[in-house]
Amino acid sequence: MTSQQEYERFVAKFSKTAFDLKAEFEKLSIENQKRFAENMNVLLESYGFSVAFKYLQQNDFRR
Repeated sequence: MTSQQEYERFVAKFSKTAFDLKAEFEKLSIENQKRFAENMNVLLESYGFSVAFKYLQQNDFRR
């Protein structure tokens, strides 16, 4: 497997996983969606990142 093939395979798996997680996230109550976003931001901030709750609600991972 070439480096490019390895990369493409990973991106395909990641996209599927992200899409599946998005579907599960949408099943949560608004309260638990916000709770998840807040807790995830604490973790992400330790790596220098953050995510907006509004983005989680509106993002379409299939694009």
